[in-house]
Amino acid sequence: MCGFGPLDDRREHLRDMISTLPDTIRYSETFDAPLSELMREVKKHQLEGIVAKRAGSHYRSGERSADWLKWRANRGQEFGGGGYLPSGDALDSILVGYYEGTTMAATSCTLPLSAPASRQSSGASCSRI
Repeated sequence: MCGFGPLDDRREHLRDMISTLPDTIRYSETFDAPLSELMREVKKHQLEGIVAKRAGSHYRSGERSADWLKWRANRGQEFGGGGYLPSGDALDSILVGYYEGTTMAATSCTLPLSAPASRQSSGASCSRI
């Protein structure tokens, strides 16, 4: 195992073990290109964004670092769950909202249109949150 060594060492180890993982998990290549070119391609293909990692950087569990940066592209309005109402052991409704600065603004309260068994499964999942 590569432990917490430099990024290049960890990536080499990951490349070796990726073939043993499901094909839904893929190795992400590195790109040596100008940022403006990468940004243009990310927007063109409507990708989420770019994660930039300084070559040679070490992994630091639980720490933020200037060695790892994320740039988001193609931003749209993001919604989040603000709460839910249980109905016995089932999920009755979900409060959906969005952030305005640091405050969540409610947009709607939805009623699930799923079968009772799915509502019960969802209710059980929500109780664990």
